[in-house]
Amino acid sequence: LENDRQRMVTASASIRYLRPVNSGKVSCEARLKRKEDNRLFFICDFKNEQGKRVAQAKYSYFLISLPA
Repeated sequence: LENDRQRMVTASASIRYLRPVNSGKVSCEARLKRKEDNRLFFICDFKNEQGKRVAQAKYSYFLISLPA
């Protein structure tokens, strides 16, 4: 975010589950895929302890500015 007046509002979210996780830790790595005007698009990869992807999420957000 460019300043403390900006906020992100969720526009959409989806998760694809690829394999079960029965135990252990799951890590998540998120990256900004692209930015279009006031919209941000992220992809998040969830991996098990062996480093295999167990899920992938896609999120889009609107950037809004709070009034002064």
